Amino acid sequence: MSRTTMETVKAAGGLSVAGQRLADAGAGERVQITNLVDVADVETLQKMILMGALPGKRVEIIQRFPAFLIGLGNSQFAIDRELAEKIVVQPLTA
Repeated sequence: MSRTTMETVKAAGGLSVAGQRLADAGAGERVQITNLVDVADVETLQKMILMGALPGKRVEIIQRFPAFLIGLGNSQFAIDRELAEKIVVQPLTA
């Protein structure tokens, strides 16, 4: 991953926290990522980039417990609540 990509994502994350957190979305809900917040460490940012969890991407919440299982593109990922709290989303209309 290039330094430019990481800087772009950090800049896109900004400080805005308006919106619903992925951790608050219900199972079966489809949402779009609007922002990433509180991503201060490089490892967490790299994890989000590698999953493709970036602003503009659509996500389906498959399950919430014991871990969040999300569908992102053609892949599914299990993430913990801490990471789900860093992802700001908006619901998608049908």
